Amino acid sequence: MRRAFRNRAASAVPNGGSPRAPRQGFTLFELMLVLAVLAIFTVIAWPSMARSLEECRLKRAAQQLRTERADARDRAVDTGMLYQFLYEPGGRRFVSIPAERDGSPPPLGGAGSLTVAADDLPRHAGTLPEGFVFAASYGAYSEQKVQPELFAELADAADLSGLSWSAPLLFREDGSTDDAEI
Repeated sequence: MRRAFRNRAASAVPNGGSPRAPRQGFTLFELMLVLAVLAIFTVIAWPSMARSLEECRLKRAAQQLRTERADARDRAVDTGMLYQFLYEPGGRRFVSIPAERDGSPPPLGGAGSLTVAADDLPRHAGTLPEGFVFAASYGAYSEQKVQPELFAELADAADLSGLSWSAPLLFREDGSTDDAEI
């Protein structure tokens, strides 16, 4: 009887009677299975994640543009002079520069050339993020060359003066502007 008891005890322990510690870690198969499931979820989720990232980039670019236009308006109010916001149609660059000299206002409506800016007033130039461009100009918003003196004191003045620019979005001393599209 004793012998039967020993056989039962030995058969209850794996590997013929030698007890072993509980299993720690994962098998290669389990790890590969988890990686395969993660890869499938990534492939399924990627299009919506990429779309969300692109929408976020677009919102940031639009916010940058709104901020720069608001800054141009603030400069006009603070200095008591007309300021203009110009952008490069089909390109990424934009500028905010004074639009008058010695009290003579620029022509309204964007026709003709603009007057030379006063030298001591703040100016700003910027670019949209990579992958974004301003729409090309059509009709009343035709492209124009701007006098190089308008870009004085800007770091890349030589590059900016050689570009074609949109019709100006003018900000008056009281903060008002004409309707315009960018």
